[in-house]
Amino acid sequence: MDSCDRKRQLIELLSKTDPDIEQAMVIKHRLIPPCLYRYRSFNCKSLRDLRDDTVWLTSPNKYKDPYDSALSLAGVPMFALMTKMHLQHMPSSSWPRSVLSDEQFTQILEAENPLLALADILLPEQAGGTDERRRQIVRPLSELARQVASDAARRVSNMNQTDLRVCSFCEVPDSVPMWSNYADGHQGLCIEYPIGTLDPDICRGQVLISD
Repeated sequence: MDSCDRKRQLIELLSKTDPDIEQAMVIKHRLIPPCLYRYRSFNCKSLRDLRDDTVWLTSPNKYKDPYDSALSLAGVPMFALMTKMHLQHMPSSSWPRSVLSDEQFTQILEAENPLLALADILLPEQAGGTDERRRQIVRPLSELARQVASDAARRVSNMNQTDLRVCSFCEVPDSVPMWSNYADGHQGLCIEYPIGTLDPDICRGQVLISD
């Protein structure tokens, strides 16, 4: 399997409703090349980087691309997943796990909206009333949870673009568009950075662009 096939496989894995994160991480690390390249204009800053063996990091919101480093978080599915994870790790003696049968618990974990499923099960026992009345109570609460989850996803994305510091590289040293756009119209330089010996805790990964 070549690099292009691995990239397509990675995009397909991450595009699923329930992505296989572990497998995606394995493919991601296989895609990291031994060296990366940075195209620069020939100036004091680039010469200083060469002399000091450093790179300049900047905030993503300073880039021309408004989507750079923005996180596309699906707030509602994320909230549902977090709710299910919380329920799964809840002690069997604690509420509401203690008042649910195994069948009811499985039903909640398999539901698209576990909070709504939980309320539908518990309200008949604790509040009574018709199905319509229960839904009048549950649905506004469920909609509020959706709004909170979506707002949290937006806030996380905004924080990511504001607080992170990034530096972009290229996999090849002979890209004509890169020489044209980032190396002063083919008059600059291209610096090679071996990355095989970098600290594994340093966050690095490819930017994959797809339609």
